[in-house]
Amino acid sequence: MAELAGMRETGRTVRGPVATLVELEDAQSTLHLSLQFREEYRGLEALTRAVELALSFLEFPMVPGVVDLKARGEGTFLYETGPVWTLQELIRQYRDAGQALGVRPAMDLVYLAAGILTEAGENGPVQGVFSHGGLTPNRILVDGDGQVTILGYGIPQVEVTAFLKQEVALEPREDSWRYCPPERLVGSGEDADADLYALCLIAWEVMTGEPLYTGDAAEVRRKASHGEGARLFREQLGRGAVPDEVLHVLSQAMEFDPAQRYADGHELLRALYETFTAIELPGPTLAEVMARVGPAPKRGRALVSAGAASTAVSGDPARRAPPGRGLGGRVHRAPGGGAVAAQVSAERAARYGKGRGASAELPDTSEPARALPAREGESRFGGRPSRAEEGGVPARRQSEEVAERGRVLAAPAAAEAAPDEGTRRFGGRPSRSSEPGEGSVEAARGRSVRAGEAPAEVASEEGSSRFGGRPSRAAEPPAEVAS
Repeated sequence: MAELAGMRETGRTVRGPVATLVELEDAQSTLHLSLQFREEYRGLEALTRAVELALSFLEFPMVPGVVDLKARGEGTFLYETGPVWTLQELIRQYRDAGQALGVRPAMDLVYLAAGILTEAGENGPVQGVFSHGGLTPNRILVDGDGQVTILGYGIPQVEVTAFLKQEVALEPREDSWRYCPPERLVGSGEDADADLYALCLIAWEVMTGEPLYTGDAAEVRRKASHGEGARLFREQLGRGAVPDEVLHVLSQAMEFDPAQRYADGHELLRALYETFTAIELPGPTLAEVMARVGPAPKRGRALVSAGAASTAVSGDPARRAPPGRGLGGRVHRAPGGGAVAAQVSAERAARYGKGRGASAELPDTSEPARALPAREGESRFGGRPSRAEEGGVPARRQSEEVAERGRVLAAPAAAEAAPDEGTRRFGGRPSRSSEPGEGSVEAARGRSVRAGEAPAEVASEEGSSRFGGRPSRAAEPPAEVAS
């Protein structure tokens, strides 16, 4: 491949089941990753003619977070990445130190990667690319600022597809089956749902340090073909290792029947947003983890010592990201680069608010978050009473006009529930007492917690009716999404 002339290998490689990532450096010291498939797969149609048909998208995806294909040769694909970690390297180094990245970094990763995959899933089909094709931990990159990018988008999982089509006799190893959505193994069509399914399988490994599908190649293949991800997630409910709310959200994206999953990636993103604001996720943010481990792996020594891993997971304040990095202070960029990428990133941020997509800021939940409002007496996660409603259903505040006529419509518990001052519960319109002052909506807003959380006093009232059980504006993404 002519573009490799003048480049030198740095010595860093990341091996996968049938392809190896090789780090290269050009004359300007810019780092690249070359995805190099094994010889027996290089001439297959999936890596030749199929790639040619999708080449326009692979080279110019116009999706922030999808790394552009810079050049290609026979079974070799070159990407300009700069200094980055693969997720596979991060997981392995923490595992070797007896640690796991944890819940919060995993959810940050899903939040950012799901935004990229959703947007790519909307843009790709126009140019013949219907799914990522082979999402694995070595196809997900994370830089020193915690930005997530996707490598090799549109390059199929050739060892699986070729084996199932009997184009090759070599049966894939367990790692090839480990992140497969069931659609790939039963021969049905794939779309962005398949990418999100694989992403949730990867998220489990980030949270716990171990893959969800374990066993030998035959056992892992059986679990993948039966789509057992959702069942295995639900078996963890109530065990405490992973919050139940997280298990509920991710398991729905992993149903065997695609019709039972989220309607689209945007619905998953809304569910993730609500989870960020509903509970406090344990552990440091992904940005904080990356600030500690550095912008790229250092060859020749352990990347994460046992002590460093323990500190990273426990979130020692003394080792937080320096000013200007991490939540609240960093300047986020569009990983795709260029005016078009910046515009797409801005549109994504406008659609979802902070935290959606690779270039937006994650919800700041470093302070304890308020629970989301739900229908009276039930929770969004399985029908259990939410935290906001423990101790009884909140009483409806009496309307001043009704009270003046002597009609008492609120529940008898109204006297004990002490509803907040300054709001009417019928339609969410402010009552006469909502003028600025103690107990008013404005005063409540002044006491609002950090960005991304609803004000404590009005979290379940603004913009919602108690009769419909719809989520309040504080719990929903901005109005652009709702419309």
